[in-house]
Amino acid sequence: MKTFDGKDVYIPNGMIVRNPIVNLTIDGFLRNDFTVRLTAEANVDEAIALVRSTLVKVVGVLQEDRAPNIFIADYQPSGISLAIQYWFNTNDPNVSSLALKTEVIQKCLSALKEAGFHLPAEVREIHITDGRLADAD
Repeated sequence: MKTFDGKDVYIPNGMIVRNPIVNLTIDGFLRNDFTVRLTAEANVDEAIALVRSTLVKVVGVLQEDRAPNIFIADYQPSGISLAIQYWFNTNDPNVSSLALKTEVIQKCLSALKEAGFHLPAEVREIHITDGRLADAD
């Protein structure tokens, strides 16, 4: 077996019989995903539309049969998390999974920031009571 980084891996037959084999490239398509956090007050519909329009412009991101998806993955009072999923063709010699993921994340973050979205860090509230720290979670 050949790995993505060019290494040859030999697997004993006994391991193959006892363990399932996952082939990431048999049909030529893989999905990458990442999460972006927005403030709780953010216009989610606008953010989703902006991310979607950004992904359309990135060469290597599949559009038609395997169009990108953007979902609300989580809501907390400190913010909303968007799950961003996109597909790429593993048989395309011009597409590197990590390079494409880097470009996609950079372009999405830049577009959101330029549009005025605030991308907060994870927030934790700490309350001091009776001279002791208490986590608000």
